[in-house]
Amino acid sequence: MPTFAEFADQFLNWAKTNLANATVVLHRVNIDRLKQFFRGKLINEIDRKSAEEFKVWRAGQKRKNADSKVSGATVNRSLTTLKRIFNHADAMGLNVRNPVRHV
Repeated sequence: MPTFAEFADQFLNWAKTNLANATVVLHRVNIDRLKQFFRGKLINEIDRKSAEEFKVWRAGQKRKNADSKVSGATVNRSLTTLKRIFNHADAMGLNVRNPVRHV
């Protein structure tokens, strides 16, 4: 079973071939944050509780060029990337549950 970081990189390579450039850029930024939070975890170790914890962690971060915190839309975009990664994992036969399903 791959680590989250390894599989996220595989997803990004797939995205470069199958998605628009702007979408790939968005996923790349989101994956950087997801990798920070899920560092060292196997992809099958990420569950709904850890996805909820990521959501709280991400919402508490400051924006890159301002003193305010990131918006709810930014958090949701990160969760969308996480969901797409797990959908891709399922399509690749990894047999993992999507932890974002009810988040």
